Amino acid sequence: MIEALVSGKMLAKPTQKEGKNKKPFVLARVTAQSHSEDSVTVSVIAFNEDAQETLLKLDKGDLVSIAGKASPKLWEDPKGEKHSSLDLVANRVLTVFDATATNSQKAEGANV
Repeated sequence: MIEALVSGKMLAKPTQKEGKNKKPFVLARVTAQSHSEDSVTVSVIAFNEDAQETLLKLDKGDLVSIAGKASPKLWEDPKGEKHSSLDLVANRVLTVFDATATNSQKAEGANV
């Protein structure tokens, strides 16, 4: 596995599921720009509670950065063209909403 930081756009609203052990996890799909292709689809799974919570606040089209362990994949479409994708186990999820909240909190603290 590779430690990775991937930034891109949410392809759809993330979904929460329950594993066989009754513990929740979140699935998401992100599209990220690549130097060799137009974009790479990133399949994300989050077991970490903070990462799950942040992902579930996002909607299709929201910008996001996700850190975690990545596994590159290569697949072939019905036309025989090869494409790359990435599976990512999210440890940390960052959004522009996080930065805004942090800056607001800092401003409030400065006024106190």
